[in-house]
Amino acid sequence: NDKHIEIRKAIYEGKEVEVKNTVRNKWNVMSDRDPNEGFYYPIDMYRVKGEIEFPIYKKNSFMIVKFINEEECEVLFIFNYSLAKLYSDECLVGDLKIGQIIQFENINDKQWEDVAYDEEKGLWDGQPTMCWCNDDKIRRVIQFYDAVNGTTFTFDAERTALKHHNENHEPYPHLEDEWVIDYYNKLKF
Repeated sequence: NDKHIEIRKAIYEGKEVEVKNTVRNKWNVMSDRDPNEGFYYPIDMYRVKGEIEFPIYKKNSFMIVKFINEEECEVLFIFNYSLAKLYSDECLVGDLKIGQIIQFENINDKQWEDVAYDEEKGLWDGQPTMCWCNDDKIRRVIQFYDAVNGTTFTFDAERTALKHHNENHEPYPHLEDEWVIDYYNKLKF
């Protein structure tokens, strides 16, 4: 009947348990290591500290980022500059730029949504890429990478499990291009 049983079990097994500091919106390691301790906070304010492997790719309503640790991320792509400007003004971080490292209070904040990442190719889901097949000597096609299926989105901006004949992908370097942002916003994730 104990709603904190999983936390008690983790303490008994020697795992670190964290408690949420609501003032700083940060997770702190619990100092008390007694599994019989009385827990004073609601269950959602405790968590077992897990081994998180970074980097982690996430997006919110205006950008895609790569979290370097639980509180810092690098801006990879901005797909809504008006929302990014509002955020910049509200948080006093200056104009957001691709490549900028910014601080966030919590990687688990509800604003963040996971972004699929293809480790083998080093590409995130929806990333604009230059594509070509091995027979092409000079022709390159700009397409958007589908990290879920390991291919590219169709020209209708949809996912497909079919592999296209363009098997080589290189990141497209001009992510600020207006047409790139417009097309990315049409992708059907």
